[in-house]
Order: sequence, then C-alpha cells, then structure tokens
Amino acid sequence: MPTLRHTDADDRAGFTFRSRLPLESRRSTLPFLIDTLRLKRSLDAAVERGELYRYELGADLLGNVFTTDSTWADEDAFVAWVGTELHRRIMAKYGDRLGTPTFERIPGPTTVG
Repeated sequence: MPTLRHTDADDRAGFTFRSRLPLESRRSTLPFLIDTLRLKRSLDAAVERGELYRYELGADLLGNVFTTDSTWADEDAFVAWVGTELHRRIMAKYGDRLGTPTFERIPGPTTVG
C-alpha cells in the first residue's frame, strides 16, 4: 500500500516514533484499515496544528501488518494525540487481535524527511 501521507522534508527538530502492528486474523484487516483512515484525519489535523511534522502509514495486506512512522514536534504533542479518545478507542478495540506489536522511539533532534 502506498504511503498515506508524508510531508516534505525540512530541517525542523523533533523525535520519531515507529510502530509495527501485526494483526492475528485476516478478518480484522478491513476493519483495521477503515479505522486507520479515521486516524489519518486526526493525524492530518495534528500536522495542520504544527504538532506533527510528518507521518507515513503503511500496510502489508498479505502479511497482515500495519506500520507507522511519524516525527513529532515534542513529547507533549505525541502524548496528547495518543491519549485522544479516538486513538484509545481504536487501540482498545484491536488490543486482543494484535500479535506482538513493536514500538521504536528515536530521540531528537532528528531531521525530518
């Protein structure tokens, strides 16, 4: 699947967060993809507010794995977005349907792009 959003490279500092979310059942793939598009709108709003510099959402539909790669302005913006009702509700919905997710936080400063 192509990247859903990736802002242009620039020299802003921030930190990068990456996740790999494997789904255990193919039955969850389409609903998860639909919920990912809901999250995309929320991420777009964070970009517009300057809290999120860039993001990429990927999906390996054959492997049943979704990935994220995002660069945030600061920890407060990231924590606030993760704590939104939408994100919490979606992650709770799939918590028992995920395999072992992996998360990586790359501290800033980081060059976006």
